[in-house]
Amino acid sequence: MSKKNAPLSRVIVGLMVGIALTQPAMGLTLDEFIGQVKEKNTGLQVALKTIDALTNKIQEREAPTIPQFLVSYSFLSDKKISTFSSFLGTESTIQTVGAVVKTQLDSGVSLSGGYELDRTTYPQSTLGGSTKAYSTGTPFVEVVYPLWKNGSGKTTRATRSGIEEAYLSAIKLNEFAIDTGLAQAETIYWRLSLAREAVIIAEEAVTRAKKMVAWTQSRQQLALGDQSDLLQVQALQELRQLELRAAKEEVKSAERTFNALRGNDPNVAVEPLKEINDAQLIRIKWPIKGPRKDVHSAYHNLMAARAKTTVDIDMLEPALNLIGQFKLNQYDSSTLGVIKRTVATDYPTAYVGVQFSGALDMRASTLDTIRLGNKELLEATELNYKQKMTDADNQWNDLQHRFDDTQHRLELVQRVETIQRQKWQLESNRHQKGRSTMLQVLNTEQDYANARLTHLRTKAEILTLFAQRKLFGS
Repeated sequence: MSKKNAPLSRVIVGLMVGIALTQPAMGLTLDEFIGQVKEKNTGLQVALKTIDALTNKIQEREAPTIPQFLVSYSFLSDKKISTFSSFLGTESTIQTVGAVVKTQLDSGVSLSGGYELDRTTYPQSTLGGSTKAYSTGTPFVEVVYPLWKNGSGKTTRATRSGIEEAYLSAIKLNEFAIDTGLAQAETIYWRLSLAREAVIIAEEAVTRAKKMVAWTQSRQQLALGDQSDLLQVQALQELRQLELRAAKEEVKSAERTFNALRGNDPNVAVEPLKEINDAQLIRIKWPIKGPRKDVHSAYHNLMAARAKTTVDIDMLEPALNLIGQFKLNQYDSSTLGVIKRTVATDYPTAYVGVQFSGALDMRASTLDTIRLGNKELLEATELNYKQKMTDADNQWNDLQHRFDDTQHRLELVQRVETIQRQKWQLESNRHQKGRSTMLQVLNTEQDYANARLTHLRTKAEILTLFAQRKLFGS
Protein backbone atom coordinates (compact mmCIF):
# COMPACT_ATOMS: atom_id res chain seq x y z
CA MET A 1 0.00 0.00 0.00
CA SER A 2 1.33 3.43 -0.89
CA LYS A 3 2.06 6.04 1.77
CA LYS A 4 -0.51 8.31 0.10
CA ASN A 5 -3.31 5.80 0.83
CA ALA A 6 -2.06 4.93 4.31
CA PRO A 7 -4.06 7.60 6.22
CA LEU A 8 -7.26 6.57 4.40
CA SER A 9 -6.69 2.93 5.21
CA ARG A 10 -6.12 3.77 8.88
CA VAL A 11 -9.40 5.69 8.97
CA ILE A 12 -11.26 2.76 7.37
CA VAL A 13 -9.70 0.27 9.77
CA GLY A 14 -10.48 2.57 12.71
CA LEU A 15 -14.12 2.78 11.65
CA MET A 16 -14.34 -0.99 11.29
CA VAL A 17 -12.83 -1.47 14.74
CA GLY A 18 -15.18 1.14 16.18
CA ILE A 19 -18.12 -0.79 14.75
CA ALA A 20 -16.71 -4.01 16.15
CA LEU A 21 -16.30 -2.45 19.59
CA THR A 22 -19.82 -1.04 19.70
CA GLN A 23 -21.93 -3.40 17.59
CA PRO A 24 -25.19 -4.59 19.21
CA ALA A 25 -24.84 -7.46 21.60
CA MET A 26 -26.67 -8.86 24.57
CA GLY A 27 -26.79 -6.23 27.25
CA LEU A 28 -25.64 -2.63 27.14
CA THR A 29 -23.23 -1.63 24.36
CA LEU A 30 -20.55 1.03 24.67
CA ASP A 31 -22.42 3.40 22.35
CA GLU A 32 -25.60 3.03 24.40
CA PHE A 33 -23.74 3.76 27.62
CA ILE A 34 -22.00 6.79 26.12
CA GLY A 35 -25.41 8.01 24.98
CA GLN A 36 -26.76 7.70 28.52
CA VAL A 37 -23.77 9.61 29.89
CA LYS A 38 -24.25 12.43 27.37
CA GLU A 39 -27.93 12.65 28.26
CA LYS A 40 -27.85 12.32 32.04
CA ASN A 41 -24.40 13.17 33.35
CA THR A 42 -24.63 16.43 35.27
CA GLY A 43 -21.06 17.48 34.55
CA LEU A 44 -21.51 17.06 30.80
CA GLN A 45 -24.85 18.87 30.88
CA VAL A 46 -23.25 21.79 32.70
CA ALA A 47 -20.49 21.93 30.09
CA LEU A 48 -22.99 21.80 27.21
CA LYS A 49 -25.16 24.56 28.66
CA THR A 50 -22.06 26.65 29.35
CA ILE A 51 -20.97 26.23 25.73
CA ASP A 52 -24.41 27.36 24.50
CA ALA A 53 -24.30 30.38 26.81
CA LEU A 54 -20.77 31.36 25.78
CA THR A 55 -21.61 30.94 22.10
CA ASN A 56 -24.43 33.44 22.51
CA LYS A 57 -22.28 35.82 24.54
CA ILE A 58 -19.73 36.02 21.71
CA GLN A 59 -22.11 38.57 20.21
CA GLU A 60 -20.84 40.96 22.88
CA ARG A 61 -17.97 41.66 20.48
CA GLU A 62 -20.37 43.91 18.60
CA ALA A 63 -20.88 46.14 21.65
CA PRO A 64 -18.11 48.68 20.83
CA THR A 65 -19.62 49.39 17.40
CA ILE A 66 -23.33 49.17 18.20
CA PRO A 67 -25.00 52.53 17.43
CA GLN A 68 -26.15 54.41 20.54
CA PHE A 69 -29.29 56.56 20.68
CA LEU A 70 -29.47 59.47 23.14
CA VAL A 71 -32.50 61.65 23.92
CA SER A 72 -32.30 64.66 26.22
CA TYR A 73 -34.46 67.44 27.59
CA SER A 74 -33.37 70.46 29.60
CA PHE A 75 -34.97 73.59 31.05
CA LEU A 76 -32.98 76.75 31.76
CA SER A 77 -34.21 79.79 33.70
CA ASP A 78 -31.87 82.79 33.57
CA LYS A 79 -32.40 86.11 35.42
CA LYS A 80 -29.01 87.71 35.15
CA ILE A 81 -28.58 91.25 33.81
CA SER A 82 -27.31 91.51 30.24
CA THR A 83 -26.67 94.18 27.62
CA PHE A 84 -30.19 93.74 26.27
CA SER A 85 -31.95 93.68 29.64
CA SER A 86 -33.30 97.23 29.05
CA PHE A 87 -35.71 95.99 26.37
CA LEU A 88 -35.66 92.16 26.78
CA GLY A 89 -35.89 92.16 30.54
CA THR A 90 -33.77 90.24 32.99
CA GLU A 91 -35.64 86.96 32.77
CA SER A 92 -35.37 84.32 30.05
CA THR A 93 -36.20 80.62 29.76
CA ILE A 94 -34.78 78.10 27.32
CA GLN A 95 -36.25 74.62 26.77
CA THR A 96 -34.10 72.21 24.78
CA VAL A 97 -34.99 68.84 23.30
CA GLY A 98 -32.27 66.80 21.58
CA ALA A 99 -31.82 63.44 19.89
CA VAL A 100 -28.45 62.01 18.85
CA VAL A 101 -27.32 58.77 17.21
CA LYS A 102 -23.66 57.81 17.75
CA THR A 103 -21.59 54.95 16.42
CA GLN A 104 -17.96 53.93 16.08
CA LEU A 105 -16.52 52.18 13.03
CA ASP A 106 -13.82 49.50 12.99
CA SER A 107 -11.53 52.16 11.53
CA GLY A 108 -11.82 54.06 14.84
CA VAL A 109 -13.84 56.89 13.29
CA SER A 110 -16.73 58.10 15.46
CA LEU A 111 -19.86 59.31 13.71
CA SER A 112 -22.74 61.17 15.29
CA GLY A 113 -25.78 62.91 13.95
CA GLY A 114 -28.81 64.44 15.55
CA TYR A 115 -31.26 67.28 15.96
CA GLU A 116 -31.57 69.91 18.68
CA LEU A 117 -34.69 72.05 19.13
CA ASP A 118 -34.61 75.14 21.40
CA ARG A 119 -37.52 77.32 22.54
CA THR A 120 -36.41 80.66 24.02
CA THR A 121 -38.80 83.00 25.85
CA TYR A 122 -38.35 86.52 27.27
CA PRO A 123 -41.43 87.12 29.47
CA GLN A 124 -40.44 90.76 30.23
CA SER A 125 -39.63 91.77 26.66
CA THR A 126 -41.12 95.09 25.56
CA LEU A 127 -40.48 94.53 21.87
CA GLY A 128 -43.04 91.83 21.21
CA GLY A 129 -43.06 89.52 18.18
CA SER A 130 -40.21 87.09 17.76
CA THR A 131 -38.13 88.96 20.32
CA LYS A 132 -40.52 87.79 23.02
CA ALA A 133 -40.34 84.08 22.05
CA TYR A 134 -38.67 82.20 19.21
CA SER A 135 -37.48 78.68 18.31
CA THR A 136 -34.27 77.37 16.74
CA GLY A 137 -33.64 74.00 15.16
CA THR A 138 -30.20 72.53 14.56
CA PRO A 139 -29.71 69.28 12.63
CA PHE A 140 -26.02 68.30 12.67
CA VAL A 141 -23.46 65.65 11.83
CA GLU A 142 -20.05 65.21 13.45
CA VAL A 143 -17.02 63.11 12.52
CA VAL A 144 -14.12 62.41 14.91
CA TYR A 145 -11.05 60.87 13.30
CA PRO A 146 -8.36 59.54 15.71
CA LEU A 147 -4.79 60.38 14.73
CA TRP A 148 -2.93 58.87 17.73
CA LYS A 149 -4.78 56.80 20.35
CA ASN A 150 -6.96 54.24 18.54
CA GLY A 151 -5.35 55.30 15.28
CA SER A 152 -6.79 53.32 12.35
CA GLY A 153 -9.15 51.73 14.88
CA LYS A 154 -6.59 49.33 16.35
CA THR A 155 -8.05 49.61 19.86
CA THR A 156 -11.61 49.13 18.61
CA ARG A 157 -10.67 46.03 16.62
CA ALA A 158 -8.52 44.66 19.44
CA THR A 159 -11.35 45.13 21.93
CA ARG A 160 -13.76 43.21 19.71
CA SER A 161 -11.19 40.49 19.02
CA GLY A 162 -10.34 40.17 22.74
CA ILE A 163 -14.01 39.62 23.66
CA GLU A 164 -14.46 36.95 20.99
CA GLU A 165 -11.19 35.11 21.70
CA ALA A 166 -11.82 35.03 25.46
CA TYR A 167 -15.19 33.35 24.93
CA LEU A 168 -13.78 30.95 22.34
CA SER A 169 -11.08 29.94 24.83
CA ALA A 170 -13.73 29.18 27.46
CA ILE A 171 -15.81 27.24 24.92
CA LYS A 172 -12.87 25.04 23.92
CA LEU A 173 -12.05 24.41 27.58
CA ASN A 174 -15.60 23.17 28.18
CA GLU A 175 -15.43 21.03 25.05
CA PHE A 176 -12.25 19.47 26.44
CA ALA A 177 -14.09 18.79 29.70
CA ILE A 178 -16.69 16.88 27.65
CA ASP A 179 -13.98 14.90 25.84
CA THR A 180 -12.41 14.07 29.21
CA GLY A 181 -15.77 12.93 30.60
CA LEU A 182 -16.42 10.70 27.59
CA ALA A 183 -12.94 9.18 27.83
CA GLN A 184 -13.61 8.47 31.50
CA ALA A 185 -16.97 6.90 30.60
CA GLU A 186 -15.38 4.60 28.01
CA THR A 187 -12.68 3.63 30.49
CA ILE A 188 -15.18 2.77 33.23
CA TYR A 189 -17.27 0.73 30.77
CA TRP A 190 -14.35 -1.54 30.00
CA ARG A 191 -13.22 -1.50 33.62
CA LEU A 192 -16.57 -2.97 34.67
CA SER A 193 -16.66 -5.43 31.80
CA LEU A 194 -13.19 -6.74 32.59
CA ALA A 195 -13.86 -6.70 36.34
CA ARG A 196 -16.70 -9.13 35.71
CA GLU A 197 -14.33 -11.30 33.69
CA ALA A 198 -11.94 -11.21 36.64
CA VAL A 199 -14.71 -12.55 38.88
CA ILE A 200 -15.22 -15.46 36.48
CA ILE A 201 -11.50 -16.19 36.52
CA ALA A 202 -11.43 -15.99 40.33
CA GLU A 203 -14.44 -18.33 40.58
CA GLU A 204 -12.74 -20.84 38.31
CA ALA A 205 -9.62 -20.63 40.49
CA VAL A 206 -11.75 -21.27 43.60
CA THR A 207 -13.32 -24.27 41.87
CA ARG A 208 -9.90 -25.68 41.02
CA ALA A 209 -8.73 -25.15 44.59
CA LYS A 210 -11.81 -26.94 45.99
CA LYS A 211 -11.20 -29.90 43.68
CA MET A 212 -7.58 -30.04 44.81
CA VAL A 213 -8.67 -29.98 48.47
CA ALA A 214 -11.21 -32.74 47.88
CA TRP A 215 -8.72 -34.87 45.98
CA THR A 216 -6.03 -34.39 48.64
CA GLN A 217 -8.47 -35.24 51.44
CA SER A 218 -9.46 -38.48 49.68
CA ARG A 219 -5.81 -39.43 49.30
CA GLN A 220 -5.14 -38.69 52.94
CA GLN A 221 -8.07 -40.87 54.00
CA LEU A 222 -6.44 -43.65 52.03
CA ALA A 223 -3.14 -42.90 53.79
CA LEU A 224 -1.61 -41.92 50.45
CA GLY A 225 -0.97 -38.24 51.22
CA ASP A 226 0.69 -36.07 53.82
CA GLN A 227 -0.97 -33.61 56.18
CA SER A 228 1.28 -30.91 54.79
CA ASP A 229 -0.18 -31.41 51.30
CA LEU A 230 -3.68 -30.92 52.68
CA LEU A 231 -2.65 -27.76 54.52
CA GLN A 232 -1.07 -26.37 51.38
CA VAL A 233 -4.16 -26.84 49.23
CA GLN A 234 -6.43 -25.55 52.01
CA ALA A 235 -4.28 -22.42 52.23
CA LEU A 236 -4.56 -22.09 48.46
CA GLN A 237 -8.33 -22.39 48.70
CA GLU A 238 -8.51 -19.60 51.29
CA LEU A 239 -6.26 -17.42 49.14
CA ARG A 240 -8.47 -18.00 46.12
CA GLN A 241 -11.56 -17.13 48.19
CA LEU A 242 -9.87 -13.90 49.24
CA GLU A 243 -9.03 -13.08 45.61
CA LEU A 244 -12.63 -13.79 44.61
CA ARG A 245 -13.92 -11.44 47.29
CA ALA A 246 -11.55 -8.70 46.13
CA ALA A 247 -12.69 -9.23 42.51
CA LYS A 248 -16.34 -8.89 43.55
CA GLU A 249 -15.57 -5.71 45.49
CA GLU A 250 -13.92 -4.27 42.39
CA VAL A 251 -17.09 -5.04 40.41
CA LYS A 252 -19.24 -3.24 43.00
CA SER A 253 -16.91 -0.23 42.97
CA ALA A 254 -16.93 -0.11 39.15
CA GLU A 255 -20.73 -0.43 39.10
CA ARG A 256 -21.12 2.51 41.48
CA THR A 257 -18.91 4.70 39.26
CA PHE A 258 -20.67 3.35 36.16
CA ASN A 259 -24.09 4.35 37.53
CA ALA A 260 -22.86 7.71 38.78
CA LEU A 261 -21.57 8.64 35.32
CA ARG A 262 -24.97 8.02 33.73
CA GLY A 263 -26.90 9.73 36.51
CA ASN A 264 -28.36 6.59 38.11
CA ASP A 265 -28.54 5.59 41.74
CA PRO A 266 -25.19 3.99 42.66
CA ASN A 267 -26.91 0.84 43.93
CA VAL A 268 -28.97 0.16 40.80
CA ALA A 269 -28.11 -3.17 39.22
CA VAL A 270 -26.04 -2.78 36.06
CA GLU A 271 -27.14 -4.79 33.04
CA PRO A 272 -24.75 -7.15 31.24
CA LEU A 273 -22.09 -5.45 29.14
CA LYS A 274 -20.47 -6.31 25.86
CA GLU A 275 -17.28 -8.33 26.06
CA ILE A 276 -14.34 -7.95 23.70
CA ASN A 277 -12.04 -10.74 22.62
CA ASP A 278 -8.33 -10.74 21.93
CA ALA A 279 -8.73 -10.87 18.17
CA GLN A 280 -10.65 -7.59 18.21
CA LEU A 281 -8.08 -5.94 20.45
CA ILE A 282 -5.19 -7.00 18.24
CA ARG A 283 -6.95 -5.63 15.14
CA ILE A 284 -7.47 -2.15 16.62
CA LYS A 285 -5.43 0.48 14.79
CA TRP A 286 -4.31 3.62 16.55
CA PRO A 287 -6.28 6.52 15.01
CA ILE A 288 -5.01 9.67 13.31
CA LYS A 289 -4.43 12.49 15.75
CA GLY A 290 -7.29 14.96 16.01
CA PRO A 291 -7.53 18.44 17.54
CA ARG A 292 -7.07 18.63 21.30
CA LYS A 293 -9.49 21.18 22.71
CA ASP A 294 -7.38 22.39 25.65
CA VAL A 295 -4.61 23.31 23.19
CA HIS A 296 -7.15 25.23 21.11
CA SER A 297 -8.28 26.93 24.31
CA ALA A 298 -4.70 27.99 25.02
CA TYR A 299 -4.41 29.36 21.47
CA HIS A 300 -7.55 31.49 21.81
CA ASN A 301 -6.33 32.60 25.22
CA LEU A 302 -3.11 33.75 23.56
CA MET A 303 -5.08 35.69 20.93
CA ALA A 304 -7.15 37.32 23.69
CA ALA A 305 -3.95 38.25 25.56
CA ARG A 306 -2.48 39.84 22.43
CA ALA A 307 -5.65 41.86 21.92
CA LYS A 308 -5.67 42.97 25.56
CA THR A 309 -2.03 44.00 25.34
CA THR A 310 -2.82 46.12 22.28
CA VAL A 311 -5.68 47.81 24.14
CA ASP A 312 -3.69 48.36 27.34
CA ILE A 313 -0.69 49.87 25.55
CA ASP A 314 -2.79 52.07 23.29
CA MET A 315 -4.77 53.39 26.25
CA LEU A 316 -1.54 54.89 27.59
CA GLU A 317 -1.09 57.00 24.48
CA PRO A 318 -2.29 60.62 24.22
CA ALA A 319 -5.41 61.28 22.17
CA LEU A 320 -5.15 63.48 19.09
CA ASN A 321 -8.40 63.74 17.17
CA LEU A 322 -9.41 65.57 14.02
CA ILE A 323 -12.98 66.82 14.43
CA GLY A 324 -15.35 67.99 11.73
CA GLN A 325 -18.90 69.22 12.27
CA PHE A 326 -21.64 70.57 10.00
CA LYS A 327 -24.90 72.17 11.16
CA LEU A 328 -28.02 73.58 9.57
CA ASN A 329 -29.45 76.45 11.64
CA GLN A 330 -33.17 77.19 11.48
CA TYR A 331 -34.97 80.14 13.11
CA ASP A 332 -38.67 80.96 13.45
CA SER A 333 -41.06 82.52 15.91
CA SER A 334 -42.94 79.21 16.17
CA THR A 335 -41.69 75.70 16.87
CA LEU A 336 -43.74 74.29 14.02
CA GLY A 337 -42.17 76.76 11.62
CA VAL A 338 -38.68 75.63 12.62
CA ILE A 339 -39.56 71.97 12.18
CA LYS A 340 -40.91 72.66 8.71
CA ARG A 341 -37.60 74.28 7.74
CA THR A 342 -35.46 71.38 9.05
CA VAL A 343 -33.50 70.77 5.83
CA ALA A 344 -33.21 74.38 4.74
CA THR A 345 -29.60 75.34 4.00
CA ASP A 346 -29.87 79.09 4.43
CA TYR A 347 -27.69 79.40 7.54
CA PRO A 348 -25.15 76.53 7.69
CA THR A 349 -22.25 76.24 10.11
CA ALA A 350 -19.09 74.24 9.34
CA TYR A 351 -16.39 73.48 11.87
CA VAL A 352 -13.02 71.72 11.63
CA GLY A 353 -10.64 71.41 14.56
CA VAL A 354 -7.99 69.37 16.32
CA GLN A 355 -8.31 68.12 19.89
CA PHE A 356 -5.47 66.85 22.06
CA SER A 357 -5.65 65.21 25.49
CA GLY A 358 -3.10 63.35 27.59
CA ALA A 359 -2.04 62.56 31.12
CA LEU A 360 -0.38 65.37 33.04
CA ASP A 361 1.90 63.20 35.18
CA MET A 362 2.76 60.10 33.15
CA ARG A 363 6.53 59.86 33.24
CA ALA A 364 8.43 58.03 30.53
CA SER A 365 9.81 55.56 33.08
CA THR A 366 6.30 54.74 34.27
CA LEU A 367 5.10 54.16 30.73
CA ASP A 368 8.10 51.92 30.00
CA THR A 369 7.43 49.88 33.15
CA ILE A 370 3.78 49.37 32.23
CA ARG A 371 4.67 48.40 28.66
CA LEU A 372 7.27 45.95 29.97
CA GLY A 373 4.67 44.37 32.26
CA ASN A 374 2.27 43.91 29.34
CA LYS A 375 5.05 42.43 27.23
CA GLU A 376 6.05 39.94 29.94
CA LEU A 377 2.45 38.82 30.49
CA LEU A 378 2.07 38.22 26.76
CA GLU A 379 5.32 36.25 26.63
CA ALA A 380 4.13 34.09 29.53
CA THR A 381 0.90 33.36 27.67
CA GLU A 382 2.83 32.46 24.52
CA LEU A 383 5.07 30.09 26.48
CA ASN A 384 1.99 28.47 28.02
CA TYR A 385 0.55 27.83 24.56
CA LYS A 386 3.81 26.38 23.25
CA GLN A 387 4.07 24.13 26.31
CA LYS A 388 0.49 22.96 25.79
CA MET A 389 1.30 21.98 22.21
CA THR A 390 4.48 20.20 23.26
CA ASP A 391 2.74 18.34 26.08
CA ALA A 392 -0.09 17.27 23.78
CA ASP A 393 2.32 15.98 21.11
CA ASN A 394 4.38 14.13 23.70
CA GLN A 395 1.30 12.60 25.30
CA TRP A 396 -0.04 11.48 21.92
CA ASN A 397 3.26 9.89 20.93
CA ASP A 398 3.54 8.22 24.33
CA LEU A 399 0.01 6.85 24.11
CA GLN A 400 0.64 5.53 20.60
CA HIS A 401 3.90 3.78 21.54
CA ARG A 402 2.41 2.32 24.71
CA PHE A 403 -0.64 1.14 22.78
CA ASP A 404 1.49 -0.57 20.12
CA ASP A 405 3.72 -2.14 22.78
CA THR A 406 0.72 -3.38 24.77
CA GLN A 407 -0.84 -4.92 21.67
CA HIS A 408 2.37 -6.85 21.01
CA ARG A 409 2.50 -7.80 24.67
CA LEU A 410 -1.04 -9.17 24.45
CA GLU A 411 0.07 -11.68 21.83
CA LEU A 412 2.91 -12.79 24.13
CA VAL A 413 0.58 -13.00 27.12
CA GLN A 414 -1.79 -15.22 25.12
CA ARG A 415 1.01 -17.66 24.45
CA VAL A 416 2.22 -17.53 28.05
CA GLU A 417 -1.27 -18.28 29.34
CA THR A 418 -1.63 -21.24 26.97
CA ILE A 419 1.74 -22.62 28.05
CA GLN A 420 0.97 -22.14 31.76
CA ARG A 421 -2.38 -23.91 31.39
CA GLN A 422 -0.74 -26.85 29.63
CA LYS A 423 2.01 -26.88 32.23
CA TRP A 424 -0.51 -26.94 35.09
CA GLN A 425 -2.59 -29.67 33.44
CA LEU A 426 0.53 -31.76 32.83
CA GLU A 427 1.77 -31.32 36.40
CA SER A 428 -1.68 -32.25 37.78
CA ASN A 429 -1.69 -35.45 35.71
CA ARG A 430 1.84 -36.28 36.85
CA HIS A 431 0.85 -35.75 40.48
CA GLN A 432 -2.13 -38.05 40.14
CA LYS A 433 0.27 -40.71 38.90
CA GLY A 434 2.62 -40.07 41.80
CA ARG A 435 5.30 -38.56 39.64
CA SER A 436 5.15 -35.01 41.09
CA THR A 437 4.64 -33.23 44.39
CA MET A 438 1.72 -31.13 45.57
CA LEU A 439 4.07 -28.15 45.82
CA GLN A 440 4.80 -28.43 42.12
CA VAL A 441 1.11 -28.58 41.33
CA LEU A 442 0.42 -25.52 43.49
CA ASN A 443 3.24 -23.58 41.87
CA THR A 444 2.02 -24.32 38.35
CA GLU A 445 -1.55 -23.50 39.32
CA GLN A 446 -0.37 -20.19 40.76
CA ASP A 447 1.57 -19.47 37.57
CA TYR A 448 -1.51 -20.24 35.48
CA ALA A 449 -3.73 -17.99 37.63
CA ASN A 450 -1.19 -15.15 37.42
CA ALA A 451 -0.97 -15.58 33.64
CA ARG A 452 -4.75 -15.26 33.31
CA LEU A 453 -4.78 -12.11 35.45
CA THR A 454 -1.86 -10.66 33.50
CA HIS A 455 -3.80 -11.38 30.33
CA LEU A 456 -6.81 -9.53 31.73
CA ARG A 457 -4.73 -6.56 32.92
CA THR A 458 -3.15 -6.30 29.46
CA LYS A 459 -6.59 -6.14 27.86
CA ALA A 460 -7.59 -3.44 30.34
CA GLU A 461 -4.44 -1.46 29.55
CA ILE A 462 -5.14 -1.57 25.80
CA LEU A 463 -8.74 -0.40 26.26
CA THR A 464 -7.74 2.33 28.71
CA LEU A 465 -5.08 3.65 26.34
CA PHE A 466 -7.49 3.51 23.40
CA ALA A 467 -10.09 5.49 25.37
CA GLN A 468 -7.58 8.34 25.79
CA ARG A 469 -7.85 9.03 22.05
CA LYS A 470 -11.07 10.93 22.85
CA LEU A 471 -8.97 13.64 24.46
CA PHE A 472 -7.59 14.36 20.98
CA GLY A 473 -10.93 14.34 19.17
CA SER A 474 -10.12 10.97 17.56
